[in-house]
Amino acid sequence: MSQSKRVIVTQRFFDAEARRLLETGGCEVVEAELPTGQADGGLSHDALVELLHGAAGWIVGHARVTRDLQAALPDLQVISRRGVGYERVDLEAARDLGKVVCIAAGGNDASVADHTLALMLAAGHRLPETQNRMKSGDWAILQGMDLFRKTVGIIGLGRIGRSLVQRLSGFECEILALSSPSAAQFADTNRIKLVDLD
Repeated sequence: MSQSKRVIVTQRFFDAEARRLLETGGCEVVEAELPTGQADGGLSHDALVELLHGAAGWIVGHARVTRDLQAALPDLQVISRRGVGYERVDLEAARDLGKVVCIAAGGNDASVADHTLALMLAAGHRLPETQNRMKSGDWAILQGMDLFRKTVGIIGLGRIGRSLVQRLSGFECEILALSSPSAAQFADTNRIKLVDLD
């Protein structure tokens, strides 16, 4: 019987289903115990090397995965972001050192789009300011701004941008977007005007 591969998880949010999937695949899953309020991005190079020593896989949150760090971890075969985007990983170094890098595409689209919409509504209706005033006993109504039928600009019509467009449809917004030409059909179907950044 082959020895199980150790996978270290430094991402703060890691669900039981993901753990089961890895364990079913023969992996030993170890969730790092980070200090309260600290993300893996706050760990030093030396702390990460010590934590990841001998691990075959790393599920990383926000740490910078530099060439030096990858070189110091010869047993590390797979670097996987629990979120999306490769910007925190030196991909050239991973290629040179024979490591596989992956992301969880689609893993947080809905959550980020929901959060974006919540922030838009909170800013428009001045919710933080209203809440603070109410706590101090001032119940005066502050004038805010509705999102309904406003013009909204979106930079990028990738998975998250498209999810946000779906959520905005009920607000009857005019949507301007900066995106690649590959989004032209989506933009046309959803009555989005593609524009430059200015």
